[in-house]
Amino acid sequence: MKRFWLIAYLIFAILFIAACDGAQEAATIVPTSESTMQPASVTDEATSTELPTLPPARPTLPASWTPVPTMAVTDVPAGSAPTQAVVAPPLTVEGSNPACSTFGPDPATNTTEFFLEESPRVGWTAVDGARLYRLFVFDAEQTRIHERLVEETFYDIPAEVFSLAGRYGWEVEPLDGLGIQMCLARGEEIRAR
Repeated sequence: MKRFWLIAYLIFAILFIAACDGAQEAATIVPTSESTMQPASVTDEATSTELPTLPPARPTLPASWTPVPTMAVTDVPAGSAPTQAVVAPPLTVEGSNPACSTFGPDPATNTTEFFLEESPRVGWTAVDGARLYRLFVFDAEQTRIHERLVEETFYDIPAEVFSLAGRYGWEVEPLDGLGIQMCLARGEEIRAR
């Protein structure tokens, strides 16, 4: 530590000496009663130096261009109907898909309560035409904490997904061969102790 302070002191001393050049004396003005102040005359001569003309760095707009006014915003009353139809791809929902009528959690397979460091098993009924099932696990704040694509109609959720005791939820949705959701997601609540 002493070596650090010694080096810092030497650097400061060298910088101080370099800043105060020893060959020059500091100028000190001593006013006397005989000295009078006289205004200094400074003359500025304006010089006319022509600057070179450079081509523009980017293209400029033609002289005939005028800005287009922005569109006016109008308020639409709350009870009015939209002026344009909403364009959305057609979806097959469970009302039109008879295979979805029996889709849901399988109570014979599901673990509803489990201890931390255990892997709970969740299960659901099969849907005709489903190639995969997308499974989501949620915590108590409805945040997704785990997601998996499963081919079977059951899944053992890894124990490391559950960090605290409490309520969790899971949902599963069947996907067809193109990965399109066939039915609305279904699921249940599970509780970790």
